[in-house]
Amino acid sequence: MANKNQVQNLSNEELSALLGDLQAQLATLRYENATAPLANNSVINTVRRQIARTLTELRAREIKTLAAAGTLPARDKKIARRRRSK
Repeated sequence: MANKNQVQNLSNEELSALLGDLQAQLATLRYENATAPLANNSVINTVRRQIARTLTELRAREIKTLAAAGTLPARDKKIARRRRSK
């Protein structure tokens, strides 16, 4: 997954599977880098960013679901208001 739009188009199950794959890939890259330096170290940062993108999308969906159900905690409501006002 390269960008935000591609991540947004995935289902929750696909995002969870992608997250697991990315975390395994990151662990492998870190191990390989520890044993012998990688030719391209930026791959680790790219995978970390993809993990962050995936986690952010999962959390945004969780907040959206909680807001629709009316069970969103007060702190999250404040954050959601700030995002809407921007």
